[in-house]
Amino acid sequence: MPAKKDFYTTTREEAAELLGVSTRTLDRYAKGGKLRTKLSASRNILIHEKDLVNLRKNLGPKKTTSSRPRPIPTREVEAMEAIEVATENVEEKVFRELYEETNKELRAKQEKLEAASFRVGQLEAQLKNSVPLLEHKQKEQELDAEKSRLKEKLVGSILKSWVFLGVAILATAVAATLGFLLYL
Repeated sequence: MPAKKDFYTTTREEAAELLGVSTRTLDRYAKGGKLRTKLSASRNILIHEKDLVNLRKNLGPKKTTSSRPRPIPTREVEAMEAIEVATENVEEKVFRELYEETNKELRAKQEKLEAASFRVGQLEAQLKNSVPLLEHKQKEQELDAEKSRLKEKLVGSILKSWVFLGVAILATAVAATLGFLLYL
């Protein structure tokens, strides 16, 4: 015989209507421990049927706002619990399969993310190396420009020296010729 599970079928609004109280009062009953609640897969709060039956007996008959109140199943609870257990087993299996499939996808995406992070690291390292290379090329161009400028200055200086030397030789030759002519 399968283990009995709790049977939650009535929403807060339906339970409040059956008991003839507001949903806030129903929430106080749940907080006070008079009702057991469970959050469904669709994010609705469900009330346990047996707790609802017991609370209705304790409160006595109340008027409902609906034209036809929903009857609380008292005789069929055990039969419905067996159906719920079977349904929960199927749901459990489906959720487990979904979890495993999602987990596999997550691992695959995590591996891709790690590979991408590794590649980003490699590119950052290359970028760090390329920045000094760019700076080196810029300084090399500056040095070449300075070298050209100095070469031009040196050539100019050498030309001036040659001109001066030529003028000096010419002056010496003229002086020697004048001296020779004066000596004669």
